[in-house]
Amino acid sequence: MFPVGKYEFEYAGRKKGNFEYLSPDNGDAFAFAHENLFDRSNRQVPPWDKQVHIQGFAPAMYYHYNRLYAENEDTAYAVMRGSARFWQSILHWDAKQKSYTVAPLLSLTEDLFEADLLDALIAAKWVLTQAAALAEKRNTDSDLRKQWLQIAQNIRIKDRNNVYLEFGGDDGSRAGAGYMGIRGYTYLGFPTLETMKSFSAGKVNKSLDQCWERNKKGDGMIAFVANWFALTDAYWGRAEDAYAKSLYSLTQTEPSTGAMCEQNGVMYYFLTSYASFTIVPVSMVLQSIGNDIKVFPAVPEAFKDIEFYNLPATDNIRVSGIMKGGKAQKVWFEKDGKTLLEVKDKEAVSVSLVGGQLVQSSK
Repeated sequence: MFPVGKYEFEYAGRKKGNFEYLSPDNGDAFAFAHENLFDRSNRQVPPWDKQVHIQGFAPAMYYHYNRLYAENEDTAYAVMRGSARFWQSILHWDAKQKSYTVAPLLSLTEDLFEADLLDALIAAKWVLTQAAALAEKRNTDSDLRKQWLQIAQNIRIKDRNNVYLEFGGDDGSRAGAGYMGIRGYTYLGFPTLETMKSFSAGKVNKSLDQCWERNKKGDGMIAFVANWFALTDAYWGRAEDAYAKSLYSLTQTEPSTGAMCEQNGVMYYFLTSYASFTIVPVSMVLQSIGNDIKVFPAVPEAFKDIEFYNLPATDNIRVSGIMKGGKAQKVWFEKDGKTLLEVKDKEAVSVSLVGGQLVQSSK
């Protein structure tokens, strides 16, 4: 899917220049296709097969599945290792910028073909960091682990005027809204959750606000992108923003209005809409990142009376909670059918898994 060495790309009738892509052709590298055929081969659909953010999203599904259900670590590591090897091959050191860069490729925004895409840089940083963490946990690939961390620590997320840039050289003038809109800012949160701690909250809030305005508050946006923005809002504690963006997706229906689809009157894909919509309220009531578990972290006013049961958190822990009038009445954590911890009458509940034990935050 990705060329080896120097390659001149032409996109939308314009020559993008001569850039170095994969160097060398790494037999250990693992990449997910935009579309797969039944024989498991890549369907060549240029330029979408160059949509590089997929090399962050797809590995994250394997990584988080293993983290939440405490199983299939061999599979998760195989995917993360191969994905890290891919990023190791496609990232290039820029001596002038003193950071690793990515040649022009296709963004999550499917009409944006530029260098140093925000979603690509975040995906690369996340994959390399988490692959290294898994390698350390498994006591394997010591040399690779050091290389991955060295690269990850030298990937700089581009910013200007307290806003993260959609791509290198972004001046903020590119129009948003509509089917394509501006999408890459979703990666400031879900699913590359562990990178969030490296971002400035102020820059994230400003970036998300400006992006939503540039997208004309969802005008013409497809449902799964609206929900993806809602997920990122929720993980940053932006409850009302998450609620509004997810609610917007309910307006995108097929002609009978009986089912959500990607875009009203245009795209009748259904699975992406329902899958993305379903996990938004989950992220409002439960967030599990690393060894930290937050309960009711981003509940909007409309959901101040809400309850949930048996949702998965890290290390195969199951969480349930009841909220009335915006206050947690009861939250309990279980594993293997046994109650680990029960908390009552708290505004919000935050715990950490330390040495196999749940420890409640003092906040």
